[in-house]
Amino acid sequence: MKPEIITFSGQAQHGKDTALEMMRQKLESSGKNVLAIGYADHLKTILKRDYGWNGEKDEAGRYLLQQVGESKRQVEPNYWVDHVVHKVDEIINPVQITEVPSNIDIFLPIESMLDYVLIRDARYPNEITRWQDKGYQVHSIHVERLGFENDLTNEQRNHPSETALDGFLFAHCIKASQLEDVERGVHKILGNIQTLSYNNVSAKLKPQQKVTKNPAPHWRDM
Repeated sequence: MKPEIITFSGQAQHGKDTALEMMRQKLESSGKNVLAIGYADHLKTILKRDYGWNGEKDEAGRYLLQQVGESKRQVEPNYWVDHVVHKVDEIINPVQITEVPSNIDIFLPIESMLDYVLIRDARYPNEITRWQDKGYQVHSIHVERLGFENDLTNEQRNHPSETALDGFLFAHCIKASQLEDVERGVHKILGNIQTLSYNNVSAKLKPQQKVTKNPAPHWRDM
C-alpha cells in the first residue's frame, strides 16, 4: 500500500519546516512510520560537492539554490520531484530476489510499512501534482507567517521558486502569527487527513467487511 504524501509550501522563512516537524512528531507519536524529505536535499548535495557551497542560506547561498535548481528544471521540469518519487518507490517496492543459493540466509521485508511522506519544500505545481499522476494520495498544505517579511532580495522574492504557486488551490492552509497558531493548524489538518484516510479505506472494503476505528490520539493545543 502506498504511503500518503503531505506537501508543505509557502514563502521562504514562513514556517514550512516548523509545521512539518510538528506534524512528523504527532504522526510518529501515534505509531506511524514517517519519511520527511525535501526536493532541495539532492540540490544541496550537488551545490556542496560541485560548487563549494558552505550550506548557508545567505544571499549568495540562496542565489545558488535558485539558479542551479531552476537550470535543472528548464531542462527537465520533473527533475527534482522525480528524484524523490524514485526514492520513495524504492522504499515501498523493495528489490525482489527470486533465486537465492541454498547456503545463504537472506531476510527481506514482506512489504513497506511507510505510512506518510512529508515533503518540506513544494514550490511548483508539479511538485504536488506529480505524486497524484503516480497514483499517490496527496494532501497539500500552504503555510503563511502573518505580518512577516523575509530577508530575501526583491529579485529572489520574484523568482519562480517563490511565485510559481501563487493562486494554487491548496487542500489546507495555515495562517499563523505565532507558534501556537502553527500547532493548532497542524492539529486540525492532521485530524482532517486521518478522517479522510479512514473514509477512503472504509469505502474500499467489501460490504461484509468491517473496520475498527481506533480513537484518534489527543494532543494538547498550545
